[in-house]
Amino acid sequence: MAEFLIYDKVHGVDTLTPMQLAKYAQKYPKTFQIKYDAHYQKGDIIEVREDGFYTNTLKGDLSRWPFRVVQVTGMKPDKKYMTGDDKYKRLFNIPTGDGKKIHIAASLQDITLIDKNG
Repeated sequence: MAEFLIYDKVHGVDTLTPMQLAKYAQKYPKTFQIKYDAHYQKGDIIEVREDGFYTNTLKGDLSRWPFRVVQVTGMKPDKKYMTGDDKYKRLFNIPTGDGKKIHIAASLQDITLIDKNG
């Protein structure tokens, strides 16, 4: 099995208005666009690990934890899902599902996996 660690919150820069974004871009012309392009988006795959890496270690109340785990039965961990493009933007996304912090899927076909690169 493979366990996907998914970013599960709205990033602060996603709540900025176009005017606020322009203000930050003007204030930090050398770094803002690079950091903006690289920020995590809700549903981005952060890591892929072997079975039990997360589910066997998570304890207590996870409601404030900014991640969720999707466990896929019968799949070996593949580092390709953790890759980013030349701007460090994550290429793969699993949209938020049923609201559970730990979700178990029988196969990769049972989840929605989006390749943001097309």
